[in-house]
Amino acid sequence: MRRKLILAICTLFWVQIAFSQSVVWETRFDFGASPNEDNANDEFIDLNVLDTSIFFSNSRPTRHIIFNGDVNYKPVVLKHNNRGVAIDTFVYFDTINSYQSVVDRNRRQLWMVYYKIGRRKRFVIQRIDVNGRLLQYSAILPQGGVTNLDSMPIDIYKLLPASDGGFYIVATTPRTIASQSVTLWQVSRWDSVGQRRWVNEFTDQFRNGAPSQAEILPNGELMVSGWKGTEIIALHIDTGSGRLISRKVLFTNPRNIGWYQIIVRKLPDGYFVAGADFGNPSQCVFQKLNDTLGRVWGGYPSGFYGLSVEPLADSSFWMVQRRPDNYYYERFSKDSVLQFSLNLTNYAPNLTYRANFNSVGYFNDGSVVIGGDRVFPMGSIQNSDLVFMKVANFGTPYNPVYPPVGPVLTSNQKQNQEPNLQVYPNPFTNTLRLSHKGTAQLLDVHGRVILSQPVEAGEELNVGNLPKGMYLLRLQSVGGKLYVRKVVRE
Repeated sequence: MRRKLILAICTLFWVQIAFSQSVVWETRFDFGASPNEDNANDEFIDLNVLDTSIFFSNSRPTRHIIFNGDVNYKPVVLKHNNRGVAIDTFVYFDTINSYQSVVDRNRRQLWMVYYKIGRRKRFVIQRIDVNGRLLQYSAILPQGGVTNLDSMPIDIYKLLPASDGGFYIVATTPRTIASQSVTLWQVSRWDSVGQRRWVNEFTDQFRNGAPSQAEILPNGELMVSGWKGTEIIALHIDTGSGRLISRKVLFTNPRNIGWYQIIVRKLPDGYFVAGADFGNPSQCVFQKLNDTLGRVWGGYPSGFYGLSVEPLADSSFWMVQRRPDNYYYERFSKDSVLQFSLNLTNYAPNLTYRANFNSVGYFNDGSVVIGGDRVFPMGSIQNSDLVFMKVANFGTPYNPVYPPVGPVLTSNQKQNQEPNLQVYPNPFTNTLRLSHKGTAQLLDVHGRVILSQPVEAGEELNVGNLPKGMYLLRLQSVGGKLYVRKVVRE
């Protein structure tokens, strides 16, 4: 009896720790200034999580001033342990314009893509293992002395992993159309050996604009979002061919000026849109749309500055934002009601000068790491460093960015693809709903099956008689796939 009591207390304590929303650790990394720099600009780009214990961050530190007066950037990938400490540094000595990298979790490797500047421009693709060993290197050289490298991208904004070990590139490239200089959005698909499968460029009437985000949706489509002129848009693209399925205008700026810091995320029942415009003072949009682009809530407030937003499986979402000099991690219900707020500045007081949190990575244990850079004065120059924070109990993400292992799907095959399982609400009180038909089982923390029954898609499971705590949900779908999810009764 005493042993069971101790085990129950320990289990309850573990569950409370595992699902407590708090900052687990905060760490910084500074590349430092060199004597011939006019500043030490450690620019954070993105981060990718490998598992529960390792994540990688991309940065672009200023190294020195090159001969023509331009700043010389070199891509750097840092490998961090589960305490956020940098344990390895992968430095690439090409001078770059822009770059991105992405982790293939299943194959434990990284793809890295960048556009090399200097006398001999080239587009470079590298594949490395998680210890930095070079597995593949491809350099695409200019043809006929042209600048655009045979439709190669110039500014790279996002890499996404593909199911066959390849990747997608979201970028822009300049063009002249009807004697007018325009910037085209370019989306391309590359296979597991670094060969391009397809490329598509999307023309618009606006000169200015850039993609900001991309994600693989549960239905298999690729969604690329950003801004063009006064519009915030989302492109839905067929992953088998690169064909444009739809172009959605999610918001038009009433002040007839452009945008920056655009965030668009696809929710299970619509879209989340946030961003700031270029006006002085800057104003922001913060709203949710349904699938037919009707506004559910939100508007065009002032004083809001969202830096990162992620949707959860129950249509709630969390956000990192600045208000005005403090940074908050906050969780909102699907109706935009604030559920939880955590002042990150209390854990890192030096953030009060200026910081930019613009990336998040999902750990396998349900927590997340938030990444960005912090700018601060250092004597007579301006310095910056990289900032990372781990926050526990993120929640169940709606759309993890890593697709399952498998072949590249054609358009016809994609129609028959089984989307990812959605379980909601989570945490739950009395009922659970599953998005798939199949046989469901609930297991307690000791691995005992306490419920087993067939379910229809969308059917309610009455689980209100269960004790509060954590459970493991297993579903064998009629499509033959086995899903495992962690759920909590509160």
